[in-house]
Amino acid sequence: MTADEALGYVEAIGQHSDAHRGSVDAGLPTPPGLYVAGAEPMAQLPDLERILDCAKLHRMPVELVTSAYWVDSLEIAEAVLDRLRTRVHLLTITTRRSDVDSYGLAAIDLLLQAIRRFDISIQILVTVGPEEPFPKELLALEVVNSDSTVIRIEPMYPNDRSQLSPQSGAWPEGFLMESPPRHARCAELLGFVITPGGDVYPCSNGIGFPELLLGNMTTHTIVEMLDKALAGPQLNKLREEGPYFLFDDFRRSLPLEVLPAGYVSSCDFHRQVMARNQQSASRVDSTA
Repeated sequence: MTADEALGYVEAIGQHSDAHRGSVDAGLPTPPGLYVAGAEPMAQLPDLERILDCAKLHRMPVELVTSAYWVDSLEIAEAVLDRLRTRVHLLTITTRRSDVDSYGLAAIDLLLQAIRRFDISIQILVTVGPEEPFPKELLALEVVNSDSTVIRIEPMYPNDRSQLSPQSGAWPEGFLMESPPRHARCAELLGFVITPGGDVYPCSNGIGFPELLLGNMTTHTIVEMLDKALAGPQLNKLREEGPYFLFDDFRRSLPLEVLPAGYVSSCDFHRQVMARNQQSASRVDSTA
């Protein structure tokens, strides 16, 4: 896809969202978000800025994924971030064991230092798999051990999944996932997010919800947290039944008029359900 084609898609989605803002017929979140990834977006900075300006015009929150290996100095990192500071909401730095072996951590360290000057959220995405263990030296970086860095860990999958299925029995050994996910729903993907305080959640959107807390790096082992992710009742229901069970349970316990109007993603709906549960629990505690 060319930059002009990408810009056309973002503009069309933005216009649709603006025209249907607040409508139950929107069919999209309000506003929709923009996720920019693939190769290295920073390699085409002028084209990237055009696309991000369009997203900003339509009030789209933007997540930008980068390898960080374009960073040769702190000055370069700060200059690029200064150009993007009003356009990007979340910057995701992606890496893995083999990348660290090949390129080191200097570029990532410089980018993390530079971003402290700007109002942009940051997370480090680390993929793990056979012969790609977690690069522990990442945790030794001073800037990672700050109060603002989130580390997200996701399992790798075989390069060619076209012939794999839960029934094929062809899934290779050594992967964190023992079989291919049937529908690639969130609970089936088995990711982990480590917050600055060491708390571990299965996803970034679950941060702060006790129901999804898997443990803490200082008090629980990786095996204990993995077991909890696989055995947790809500995650198991998501894995087995899909997100519809959330709506089904919700409508049985509350009148339909309190359901969110318009389009809501299953992820946002899950958070709303848990937030209502927390509010209900707080009311019970206050009257006890």
